[in-house]
Amino acid sequence: MLVMEQFRELVSLLVPPVCLGCGCEPSDSRAVLCEGCAEEMPRLIGALCQRCALPLPCEICPARIAPWESATAACSHEGPARGLVMALKSSGAKRVAAQMAKLMAEPQLYAQPVALVPMPPDPARLRATGVNHARVLADQLSCLTGRPVVRALERLPRAKSVRQVGASRKERQQPGRIQISSRGTVPPRCVVVDDVYTTGASLQAACLGLIRGGAKTVNCSVFARALPPGFNRSMPRTW
Repeated sequence: MLVMEQFRELVSLLVPPVCLGCGCEPSDSRAVLCEGCAEEMPRLIGALCQRCALPLPCEICPARIAPWESATAACSHEGPARGLVMALKSSGAKRVAAQMAKLMAEPQLYAQPVALVPMPPDPARLRATGVNHARVLADQLSCLTGRPVVRALERLPRAKSVRQVGASRKERQQPGRIQISSRGTVPPRCVVVDDVYTTGASLQAACLGLIRGGAKTVNCSVFARALPPGFNRSMPRTW
């Protein structure tokens, strides 16, 4: 894993940088986004539901019976934010995760004595790519907030627990589709860290695993929130 990470860092130095939002060459060679895409980042700010992280009013909240206390998201999953997510999943680059973590580190949630628990990866995908993107993201968030990263969750092999990528909304929400259990000592106050909140199925499985393992309170922190079908995208970015 360390060798692969060093290889990726070397490649990033040799290959000319490109903006992960639009593909142009940023004026700052160290930047992952050009100035234009950075300004157009679809931030989720204003009045947001503490349960589902969608702009209020969320009508019938999709997370009304979710096992977490709150869920926060920095951006909507579109535009430059989607580009960052894709790059993190494919490369696990620290500089991409650092950019995402900067936008996630604002909530007062991190001011509390909590442990950051990365969403556990699908074992087969981890073996194939060597990328544990949620762990990389949690590590960068830890650097900014000072909160420890605890690997308190594990995901069962694909024979019992399948991937969510590419699955339909209905498939994602099937009971028992994803099976996540706790490992080792579970901190009493946990924050599950992941890149995207789509239907919440993965987050729910992770939170239930922590609660069964002894966690007293569980919250969720993600970089991007997927807007549900039919959501009014013409609303201002500040909602």
